[in-house]
Amino acid sequence: MNTRMAILTFLLLLLPACGVLEVGLEEPLPRETATLPPTLALPPTLTFTPTPFADFDPIAPGQKIHLASIRMLDKLKGWGIGQVEGQTTDILLLTSDGGRTWQNRTPRAALQIPPAQGLSATAFFGPNGLVWAIFNSRAPEAYTPQVVWYTTDYGQTWQASAELSLEGLPTEHFYPDHLGVLGDKHGWLMAHLGAGMSHDYIAVFLTSDGGQTWRRVLDPEQTPTLMACAKTGLAFSSALNGWLTGDCPGLMPGLFLYFTRDGGETWQPLNLPVPPGQAADLFNGEKAGCGIPDLAYTGADAVLFSVRCSPYNEGKASAWLYATQAGGSFSARALPQPYGNLQFLNPTEGWFIGAANSDPTTPGEIYHTTDGGLTWKLVLATGWQGTPHFLDSNIGWVIARSGEKTALVYTATGGALWEEINAVSSR
Repeated sequence: MNTRMAILTFLLLLLPACGVLEVGLEEPLPRETATLPPTLALPPTLTFTPTPFADFDPIAPGQKIHLASIRMLDKLKGWGIGQVEGQTTDILLLTSDGGRTWQNRTPRAALQIPPAQGLSATAFFGPNGLVWAIFNSRAPEAYTPQVVWYTTDYGQTWQASAELSLEGLPTEHFYPDHLGVLGDKHGWLMAHLGAGMSHDYIAVFLTSDGGQTWRRVLDPEQTPTLMACAKTGLAFSSALNGWLTGDCPGLMPGLFLYFTRDGGETWQPLNLPVPPGQAADLFNGEKAGCGIPDLAYTGADAVLFSVRCSPYNEGKASAWLYATQAGGSFSARALPQPYGNLQFLNPTEGWFIGAANSDPTTPGEIYHTTDGGLTWKLVLATGWQGTPHFLDSNIGWVIARSGEKTALVYTATGGALWEEINAVSSR
């Protein structure tokens, strides 16, 4: 197995870059990728039967790490959420060598008595050693005290917030998600409370004192109109201005897009113009189901997110990148594929790993834009999908997925060539 993986990694490094394909909004994307050189599928990863951790500190060096997400701070140092092979609980991991070895920096007090099903982690990784994290039981019946842990020294020491107030909420379905921080004082947390009848019930908590205390500003009782649709994103561009997105194509007319100007106290729906060349009733739900899969970029200077529509009759789904313009209006730019994951370094430069359908085994395509999505250049057709994580125009990482297989891959050539990284634990 090791020999096979080494050979495949070597071949991946030799993979030639593809010619670029540039398209604009006004014309459909030509399908020229059939002439691109084929790419190799990722080597299979080892299968294992998870067992719960008895103790999280220390982790023996050399154990294989299965990463779920990463956040690199520079070419060498970065953070990840993952699991040691054979375990079921998420841990926070720090690398200082570009992702090859990882140290456990999880707050030990948060993991003293993990349930048999393990704990899931949601975290925000900021600059200068700042991390905020929350842990939750994977088993609905095993309640975990809900506190937000924070550190400013790369996880060497941790502090816990006051416990979040869950009074009146169904704690057996409490699942934290979308934790974010502005500066080092203001933060937000969205938690899912259960789903049913086309609803995704949520609660939103805000902090303005560096994560020490959290105030609940949104829940099913306070804001029942916001409970419809699966929630896909929550982000604030300032202490007052925030965005909430959802995706429930076909279950309701229009798009689930809300905006707050008062720090989450009140929320107003936003109506988007249909993309150029599309029927005026595209979003009314009669011919196609449309939703917002994610928030790609939220800043004081711009907001970018994707919109995808799937026709009810036979036909291919379509997707667009919406971006704010001067004066707060939005414009739509065609995405090269209807499914995939976006990352933007700033309002103009971004990456898209797209696929023709939602099947996780479908080969992906890596695209790059430098004009805010007005045009996209096809960098590489590859055998995997994933979420791009680039530091600049050249250096990036992806947790590549092909079905149930995953691997951490790295590029220093803007995505034209990729190297697989064998991530392992270290002291």
